[in-house]
Order: sequence, then structure tokens, then C-alpha cells
Amino acid sequence: MGYKKISMLILVLISFIAFSGCITSNYHKSNQRYKNARREFRIPKGKSVAIFKGLWAGEETIDGKVFYRLLFNGVLKGKNRYLHIMVQKAPQMRSTYRVGQSGHLEATGKRVEMPGLVIVRESEFHRSGPISAYLVLRFSAIQNMKAFYAIFNQKRGEKSSPVAIMKTYYNYTIPKEKYPLALVYLDFSNIFKYSINAVIWKMNDGGKPVVSCNGTEIDKYDGPHMIIDWKVRKKLFYALRQAGYIGTVIGDIVTSPVQLIMLILEMQVGPVVR
Repeated sequence: MGYKKISMLILVLISFIAFSGCITSNYHKSNQRYKNARREFRIPKGKSVAIFKGLWAGEETIDGKVFYRLLFNGVLKGKNRYLHIMVQKAPQMRSTYRVGQSGHLEATGKRVEMPGLVIVRESEFHRSGPISAYLVLRFSAIQNMKAFYAIFNQKRGEKSSPVAIMKTYYNYTIPKEKYPLALVYLDFSNIFKYSINAVIWKMNDGGKPVVSCNGTEIDKYDGPHMIIDWKVRKKLFYALRQAGYIGTVIGDIVTSPVQLIMLILEMQVGPVVR
């Protein structure tokens, strides 16, 4: 057997092993999408960005850390569902490292200030009050990076205008400024992970808005800082879907010869239409 034939056989065998779980892999992705917390959010059709108004709802201590609480109504599907976005009041302090003479990372002994933690959760707590928070919820993979960085690059203690940011990058007019005032950017464009950036401004002694605190988080939708009730999603139905893995494994075993033939055809004549 020639070298080329042996190489082709090895490539086919390796590809077959990876390809043989096609049904199970696709089913797993479908299950991940079903349990995704973003299914509970209102996603307007035909829009890449939606803006929701909210209010300042005081402070709350979680695990010994103080958080500002922002409250939004109408973001989640259904009635009487309230979204709370908790922004850590103090910055997170992180250790810094350097590459030592041994080639390994070593602690420098210095700590740097990082944005605080942001927790997204559903709660029954609700109150009324003046509008003082705005949530920018993005769904499209195409985004204006200048708009993203306008919020992301805000630094604690710096002067800036949340009103100007909303007008410049989202053509949105904040009619009456009420401080403390918060802007939150929640990105749902990724199917399996979300990112969130929150900035809170307060008025300084000179009557100018100054960044009081900021927070950021990137995590999976079922991560510890995205806590949304199952209402649109059904836990019983999800459990039944989980049991369906038995059928997908059997399906992969039964159809594996067909999958192998399709793979060989693709290698010989190009992609086969499925």
C-alpha cells in the first residue's frame, strides 16, 4: 500500500471518529439553546438593539459585598417579572504577575483596580420611582464598536456624560437627567455566552457627572451570575430532552456507515448537500 493511500486511510479514520457523533453533537447544541436564559428575554423582531428604562433601587449586600441595585420592568417575557442588575460598588482588586527568571509566573506584590462584579437576576422585588437607569440590550452579531467602547472604557472618577453617550451612539434622548444615573450594556449576540458592562454616574460638587463605579462580567447563560426563572423554558420538557440522548447515540451508531460514505465522497468530489 502506497504512502498516499496509507495517509488517506489514516485521515479517513481520524475524521470518521470525529464525525461519528454528528447527531448527538447537534442534539446537544439544541439542548444548550433550549435552556439558554436569553429565551426569557424580550427580543424585538427585526431589531439588533433594544433600550429599556429602569430605576435606581438602592443598595444590597451580597456575600459581604455592597451592590447598587438597578430595576427594570418589561425586559423579561410575561407579566410581573422584574430584572435586577446588581453592580458592585467597590472595584475588584487583582494581583499582578510577571515572568520570573525560572520562566514561571511570579506575583509582583502589586494589586490593580478592576471593574466590579455585575449580577443579573430576576426578583419579585419591585418599586416605583423616577427613571434613572437605561439598559441597552443587543442581539445582533454586527455591532458599532465605538458604541461598545463608549461604555466599556469608562473609568471610575472620570468626568463624562451618559446623556451624550446615549444620544451620540444610540440616537436616544434622555429627557430628564436623574442622578445617580446608570447605563448598562448587555450583549446577547453570542448563543452560549453573554457579556455585560455597567456604569453609574453621580454628580460631583461642581455639578458635573462623574463615574462613581463600573462593573463587567462575561459568562455562560447558566453561569452563577445570570439567575433567571424558568417560565418560557420548562424544566420537565428539558428533562425529557435530556433523556433523548439515548436515541441520538443509537442514531449515530446506526447511521455511522452512511456518515463515513458521505465523508469519503466529500474528500473525493467536494461537499455533499445534506
